[in-house]
Amino acid sequence: MSSTLIAPIYGELMNKGAKSEEFLSSGTWTRPRGVNWVWVLLVGGGGSGSVSVGSTNAAGAHGGEIVFLPVRVTGDVTVTIGAGGASKSGGGYGNDGGDTTFGSLATARGGLGGNNTSARFSAAPWAFCGLMAKGGDSSNNGGESIPGFGNGGANANSSLGGGGASGGDGTDASTTSSSNAADNSGGGTGAGGNGNSSGAGGSGRAYVFWME
Repeated sequence: MSSTLIAPIYGELMNKGAKSEEFLSSGTWTRPRGVNWVWVLLVGGGGSGSVSVGSTNAAGAHGGEIVFLPVRVTGDVTVTIGAGGASKSGGGYGNDGGDTTFGSLATARGGLGGNNTSARFSAAPWAFCGLMAKGGDSSNNGGESIPGFGNGGANANSSLGGGGASGGDGTDASTTSSSNAADNSGGGTGAGGNGNSSGAGGSGRAYVFWME
């Protein structure tokens, strides 16, 4: 949690003795008496890469979005952790990751699955302190990295793109089958080659910080 965008606020919270709770699976954050504001750090689930068939190209998936922002709370809040996009087999587009949410108050979107030509949009629509790394396209590119969080996966050759980073690393593309991203990393997976498969995207995670 040391991104150049997030580190100053995170450091100030810790210096002032903030309490925190980590969620690696869905659950409920219980509001302490008198707490009206929290900071939340959310990581969406990563997408899965596409798979080439024959001479077709294949792109890596986007990593899950990272969002860090203050939220006003009036009661307990349901935390939902986004699943990683399911592995893709045999060819075609990858699968999107699931959103990680803090009730209806904040959302980190799941990463988009890869397609067969390029990353599925050219730039992330930025939220407040929101980050989403693109998967590598089919033009000899690896996935994007997010400094302080994770590294993008490498391309396998000029037609297979690597996966985008998130709260952890994206995975490399492969001329056979790419690997799964780590649990709770939000990482996107690289493309798979020639009718094989791409790995599943990494699930998301969430942190809540507050002062008592």
